Amino acid sequence: MQKTNATIKISIIVPMYNVGPFIEECLHSLWKQDLSEDEYEVVLVNDGSTDDSLTIAKNCCASHGNVQLISQENKGLSEARNAGLAKAQGEYIWFVDADDRIAPGCLSAIGQKMEKLDVLAIGAANFTESGENLFFYPETAPLPGCRFMEKWQDQIKACAPFYIFRRTFLLEHRLTFYPGIFHEDNEFTPRAITLAGCMAACTEPYYQRRIRSGSITSTVNAKRPLDMIVGMKSLHNFSLSYSGKTRVALDTFIANTLNFACKLSTRTDKDSQERFSETLNQESWIKGTLLNSSKAKFVIEGILLGIFPKQLFRIHKGLMLFNPQSYQGLGKSFSLKRRMLS
Repeated sequence: MQKTNATIKISIIVPMYNVGPFIEECLHSLWKQDLSEDEYEVVLVNDGSTDDSLTIAKNCCASHGNVQLISQENKGLSEARNAGLAKAQGEYIWFVDADDRIAPGCLSAIGQKMEKLDVLAIGAANFTESGENLFFYPETAPLPGCRFMEKWQDQIKACAPFYIFRRTFLLEHRLTFYPGIFHEDNEFTPRAITLAGCMAACTEPYYQRRIRSGSITSTVNAKRPLDMIVGMKSLHNFSLSYSGKTRVALDTFIANTLNFACKLSTRTDKDSQERFSETLNQESWIKGTLLNSSKAKFVIEGILLGIFPKQLFRIHKGLMLFNPQSYQGLGKSFSLKRRMLS
């Protein structure tokens, strides 16, 4: 039986696609909590799985009354999350990937921390068979999201499960995931952070992310770097509404993601690299973004792109031949010139 909106504090949205070996562990972690099941819900979105994920999930959910199960044809992670968000009824939203897990007994504390926030950044632990390592922002008092973006501009973790969101905030700003692309979090998370009226960070590692071979983030294909260009163009268009330190912060994030796309492309075949370079060269906004970033490496790339138009991919590969630390000073000396070529 579905609960009324007033009783549901947190909706945990779990997209699921061919995760048979992991989904049971994920779901069990969602029920090892300190809220009663009528205070939170699990929105499970089966995104056209072709393995035994759905059967396993149904067996796990059979004895729990706080589950919404949605099945759709395979549309990708973005649209699975969007479908879950459309059905969620909780006051707060937590996107959890189906091969990961959450810490036991954490929902009550999360609910308390979220009371006056639009977004809460949480600690996370990456885990493998051999152990785990932690990531977290230092604990911060509540502040506007744009200030948070400025403070952590080149260290923002894009992974959406590392954040809890107020549902009305997401709906008010029409914050959904860009459909049909890999690395959708890189486009979504900076927008959500920047738009937050009030957000904070805590150090507790509430999220536990599995690091495994075969996952999307560990597999290189030609589509991933191309999709990053699509996502960063969308984020660039969003950034045009801002100026000053906030715009610099967004440009720094975009530049960092574009550089990661270049790095990924170097691991693809020659034809894919050429296609990536040609796509990159069509985006005239990239030079200004690089020049306006706060990191010396990106400023240098922007200056060189002004001298050698449509050569960013080759510029990136050329700079990678050097120790990045060796041109930090050079970047600072060029900082006064960054506006000349914009």
